[in-house]
Amino acid sequence: MSKSRFGAGGPRYTKERFEVLSGCELCGKSKKEVQTALEGKKEISHEELLERLKKRGLPLVLGSK
Repeated sequence: MSKSRFGAGGPRYTKERFEVLSGCELCGKSKKEVQTALEGKKEISHEELLERLKKRGLPLVLGSK
């Protein structure tokens, strides 16, 4: 009998996960702030996002006059 080769072979990669139990007692950061720092996400303000879009030349108002 022949075996199916589908899915065989290559390594399987999983993304590293962190489980945050509480905030930081030393610096006073909240649990959510610690979680986003570990995940590598950056929170930017709405104004900063609009400024980035303007620099790229993207239209900020949709529709016609």
